Amino acid sequence: MNSLGYLLRTQAKNTILNMFRHPAKLISYVVIVGFIVFSVFWGKDSSGAAQGPMDTRLLQGIYFVILVFLLDISLLSGVKSGSTFFTMPDVNLLFVSPLKPNLILSYGLMKQMSSMLLMVLFLMFYSPLLIRNFGLTVLQVFHLALGLATVLILAQLLSMLLYNYCNGHSFRRNAARTAVYGATALLVGYVGLSCIQNGGGFEGVLQAVSSPILEKIPVVGWVKGAIFAGVAGDLGQLWIYWGLSFLLGAISLVMLIKGSPDYYEDVLQSTETSYQAIQALKDDKNGAASVAFQIKHKTPIKKEGLGGGFGANVVFYKHLCEIRRRNRLGLLTTSTIFIMLIGLAAAYFIQRMAQSEGDFVEPQALFGIVLLIQVYLLFFFHAAGDWAMELKRPYIYLVPASSFSKLLWVCMTTLLKPVMDGAVAFTVLWLYLRPDFMALLSSILIYGSCSFLFTAAGIVFCRIFGQPTPKGLLMMVYFLLLFLLALPGGAITLGLSYVADLSWYLAGLVFAGINVLVLLGTFAVCRNVLESAELR
Repeated sequence: MNSLGYLLRTQAKNTILNMFRHPAKLISYVVIVGFIVFSVFWGKDSSGAAQGPMDTRLLQGIYFVILVFLLDISLLSGVKSGSTFFTMPDVNLLFVSPLKPNLILSYGLMKQMSSMLLMVLFLMFYSPLLIRNFGLTVLQVFHLALGLATVLILAQLLSMLLYNYCNGHSFRRNAARTAVYGATALLVGYVGLSCIQNGGGFEGVLQAVSSPILEKIPVVGWVKGAIFAGVAGDLGQLWIYWGLSFLLGAISLVMLIKGSPDYYEDVLQSTETSYQAIQALKDDKNGAASVAFQIKHKTPIKKEGLGGGFGANVVFYKHLCEIRRRNRLGLLTTSTIFIMLIGLAAAYFIQRMAQSEGDFVEPQALFGIVLLIQVYLLFFFHAAGDWAMELKRPYIYLVPASSFSKLLWVCMTTLLKPVMDGAVAFTVLWLYLRPDFMALLSSILIYGSCSFLFTAAGIVFCRIFGQPTPKGLLMMVYFLLLFLLALPGGAITLGLSYVADLSWYLAGLVFAGINVLVLLGTFAVCRNVLESAELR
C-alpha cells in the first residue's frame, strides 16, 4: 500500500513540475481556473438579474436525460469491450508486483476519481446559467456536477461487471445489449405515457420528468433523487439516495474483487494490444505486426481497392474504403437516424408546449430553434475524426504533396459526415414543418459549417498542445479557440442582419460561407502540423 501511495504522490508531483516546465500549459491552466472562478462569482452576483427562476422540474428532466445517456453509453461499452482505467505502465509495473488485486483496483479507481473531479471543475463553468435561470446556489451547482461524476464512476464499475459476465458468451452479450436498449425504451415509453396522462403540453412534460417513480430507478434515479432532494431541502431523502448509491458502488467493488480474475487477463490483453498496435504504426511496420488487432466486420467485403485517388487525396479514398467496410451506407450511420429523431422530437414537443399555452410558432422560427439545438448537440457528438488517427501514422507525412492539400484531404470525411447527417435530418424535418426552402438549405450549410469550426479548433489545439483531443481542464482552451474562430462569422452575420434586416436563414448563408474561409485559413496557418512527424 505504501508503494501505491508513493506512486500517486510522485505522479501528482511530476504533473505539477511538468506544468512549470511548459509555460504555455501553465498559462492555459491559470486562464481556465480564472474563467471558472469568474463564471461562478459572476453567476452569483447576477442571480437577481433574471425575471424569475424557471421551474426546477425542467432542470430535473434535462439532468435525468443526461444521466441516462451517460449510463447507457458506459454499459454498452462494457458489453462490447469492457471498461478499464489501466494503462500500459500499470500493466508493466503493477500487474507483476506482489500486490493484492484489490489494492491495484483501488489505485485504478483513485486515478479515475481524480479525472472525474476535474470534470466537476469543468462543469462549474455552467454555474451562471443555472444560478440565474433556476435560482440555484453555487453549492447546489457543485452538487449537480458531483452527481454526474458519481454516475460516471458507478457506470464504469457496472460496465466492468457486465463485461466480466458477458466476456466469451455471445448469447449473454446479446442479451445484455437487448436489456440495456429495452430498459431505455421502457423508460422513454413511461415518460411519454405519463406526459399524455397528465394532459400533454409543457405542464404534462414537467410532471412526467419530475415523477417520484423515476427516482426509484437504480443509479440514475437515485442520484437524481439525492441531488434534487438537496435542492428542495429534504435531507432525509438526500441521505437515503446517496446511501443507496454508495452501497451499490461498494457491492460492485466487492463483486469485482471477489469475482473471477479473468478480467485482469482481459485488461492485460487489451492494453498490450492497443500499445503494440500504436507502436507498429509509429515504426512503419508491415501489417503482420497487427494481425491480432484486425476488426471483424459484419459487412462482407465485396469490393477491393481504394477506388481512386492520386497524391494527397488518396488518403480520402482510403477513409472511404474503411467506412465502406464498416457500413453499407457509407457516411450515413445510426447517428444520422439519432440526429433525425432528435430534431423531430424537439419540433413536436416545442409545438405542443406552444399550443398548450395558446401560442403559435411559425415554421421558420421553429426550424431555427431546432437548428440551434442540433448545433449544440453536435459539439458533444463531434469526434476528432479520421484525421486525428492519421496524424499518428507515418504515411501522411510521406505523401509528396503540399501540407495544405494533405491537411484538407485528411479531414475530408470528418467534414462531410455532419453535412450528410444534416442533409438527411433537416430534409425530414422540412417535410414535417414545411417552412421556406431556403431555411432547409441554410440549416444544412450552417450545421455543416459549425462542424468545420469544431474541426478547425481541433487542428489549432493539436498545433499548440500536440494532441487532437482536449482532456480535462484543457477543454476550456478548446472552448476559447472555438469562440475566437466563430467570432468573425458571428460578428459579420449579426452586423449584416442588423443593417439589412435579413431573416435568420439568409444571414446563416453568410455565416456558413465565412466558416468555410475560417477553416481554409486554419489549414493554411496550421499546415506545419504535417511537416514534422517527430512532433506527433
